[in-house]
Amino acid sequence: MLIQRIVALCFVLFCFQIGSAQVWTQPAKGLYANIGWSAYTYRNTFNAEGEISPIMFDITDRTVQLFAQYGITDKLTLQATVPYKMVGKSAYTGASFETMQPQLSFQPGKLNYFGNIELGGIYKIYDEKPMLSVSLITSLNSTDRNYIYGLQTGFNSFSIRPGIGAGWSFPKSWLQYYLGADIRNNNYATAVVSDIEYGFKFEDILYVAVEGYLRNPIQSETDCDCTTNYTAMYNSNLKYFGLALKGGFMIKNIGINAGINTALYAENAPAQLVPSISLQYKGKL
Repeated sequence: MLIQRIVALCFVLFCFQIGSAQVWTQPAKGLYANIGWSAYTYRNTFNAEGEISPIMFDITDRTVQLFAQYGITDKLTLQATVPYKMVGKSAYTGASFETMQPQLSFQPGKLNYFGNIELGGIYKIYDEKPMLSVSLITSLNSTDRNYIYGLQTGFNSFSIRPGIGAGWSFPKSWLQYYLGADIRNNNYATAVVSDIEYGFKFEDILYVAVEGYLRNPIQSETDCDCTTNYTAMYNSNLKYFGLALKGGFMIKNIGINAGINTALYAENAPAQLVPSISLQYKGKL
């Protein structure tokens, strides 16, 4: 079971980006843009007790996501995240379905819509080592759902996420830490979110990083008695502790990133390998 837990990988990082996106600011008139792609299919979930549990159909989740930051000044950076989700459910293949989740359709279904669009800013309050910043991110309820199929494209709630970040930069490496609170409405639990990352640069164009991240609800809330609880899609009490390995290269203003994420522990979440890849641009306007 320990080996199964370690190799069961979780979806959460790509859909809920923290860390570097909320620690470092851009220089005045500096632009960073990233467009990424992630796709996975799962038939196992982490249940409310943190155990890996099978479901009797395949859930497919594909995401195209645009992330952008712009430096208003050397201290103030605005940022936006716009995910577009393409999710689907296969036909049911089990034998005791009616006793497990009778309101969930036997038939396949799909749902294509925006995820939770995020808008906000980062303000640098100290520019030595460590660099210190504060951030405030707003997550919009820009999602859609279909309870007949047990599908949704994000949290059915609006949220604000205040946070503080610290960063250390060195000639060949960096270290950063982020701590924040995800405060949601619609009976969603408020959660502590945190992230730590260490990265190393080979020459000036190639880099790798390892990242640890968590989301921990500070109270139990039930957003709804929905079929999405059975499919583990954006549950109010979503909890996880994960690790990520990522890397990429940058030549002049253009680069490519790739990553993979592992959930060492999770509750109310999919359990499946999630690779991601993205194209990035960094320059000035």
